[in-house]
Amino acid sequence: MYPSQRFVAADLPVSTRRAVLQATSRLTEAIENMSWDKKLRAMEELWESLSQEEARLESPPWHKKALGEAATRHDTGEEQPIDWDAAKPELRNRAE
Repeated sequence: MYPSQRFVAADLPVSTRRAVLQATSRLTEAIENMSWDKKLRAMEELWESLSQEEARLESPPWHKKALGEAATRHDTGEEQPIDWDAAKPELRNRAE
């Protein structure tokens, strides 16, 4: 969530904050008790729902800059695209 979309919990009445925390706790517990397949299906449904509102998905400024830098490296021949199957292990290694 980006700062412009965040709400300040301190601005909510105590009873509302308590209700939100309880609902979040119940949701977390329900997710933890789901099977692997149900978790994946729920994630796909959430993504489908989020992607329907693409206009609300605002990329942070650093992302535009990073894409521009990658495009420049590509245009100068400094970087070439690689197959996704080859990229995945490389990205995993970088993350470790």
